[in-house]
Amino acid sequence: MNIKISEDQASSIMHAMGGSVSSIDTFYPRMMEPLAKPSELELSPREFFYWCDKGIIDMPKAEKGQSPWSRLNLLDVFWIRIVKELRKFNLSFSAIVEIKKDLFQSQFASLLEMDSTMISNILESYKNDDLTNTIQSLLNLSQEQLAQIKKKYNHLFFPITALLSDILLFNRNIHIHICKSNDKHFIVFQGHSAENITPENMVQVNKQSHLSICLTELIAEFLLDKACEKMNIEFGLISAEEITILSAIRNKEITEIHIKKDQSEQMTMTTTKQGEMTDEEVTALKRLLRMNEYNEVRVVLRNNKHIYLENKTKQKL
Repeated sequence: MNIKISEDQASSIMHAMGGSVSSIDTFYPRMMEPLAKPSELELSPREFFYWCDKGIIDMPKAEKGQSPWSRLNLLDVFWIRIVKELRKFNLSFSAIVEIKKDLFQSQFASLLEMDSTMISNILESYKNDDLTNTIQSLLNLSQEQLAQIKKKYNHLFFPITALLSDILLFNRNIHIHICKSNDKHFIVFQGHSAENITPENMVQVNKQSHLSICLTELIAEFLLDKACEKMNIEFGLISAEEITILSAIRNKEITEIHIKKDQSEQMTMTTTKQGEMTDEEVTALKRLLRMNEYNEVRVVLRNNKHIYLENKTKQKL
């Protein structure tokens, strides 16, 4: 049995469930490919397998004949960056595992595993016809077919995917706040399109001791880290156009760079006669490009040729 869902319907369903937009797979199709080495994230073999043993990282056991040294997808990389930040504050492994469950719990999978009465009540609360019709169709599938769909689409309904999508596609400034209640740790999101906290609840969070992490800056640090550049290219986080522009900067071929951030803000960078840009200017340009903080970029080369880069992500969304 095939279930046909249009892109608009898929986006509507994901938005209703607080999940990511379907565009994250469109613009970053290699997101779930195991491309990153733990060593690229400064994890030694001993530390990596210790984290796996503690439940911090979920790794399938190596098949016979394969190397036990595993590789990571983009969600794993994002999560490890968060874990490293949490460990700076000596948060226990058990607390981090609790947080991981919140970030990697698929609402899609949870919904399909409920009984019919609970499903009906929840669908009524969503009030989304696309979601209701799709779930009803899914419930008619065999367990084998359902398992295949879960395997293919589950990650799109992880909160961590939605957070990453909001940062990379929509330039949202997102914070997570880690709180503790009755010896249990839980997280609340702030700045997310489907954030689970109201201004009134934020007042309550601020009244108690909690740990806050700016995920947007965490991603920016990762994208600007020279040691992670090869990995970022493989994941598609650095575009071919950006590589061309940065290559022209390194070769001192640029005379002007015009950047349009939005309708009201424009920037112009003019190089010296030697074609040099300061490290600060190059870093600022890298951030604009990698964090999608621009609408278009026009570069003037010394041979009077132009490089034009339009942010197709923003244009489409």
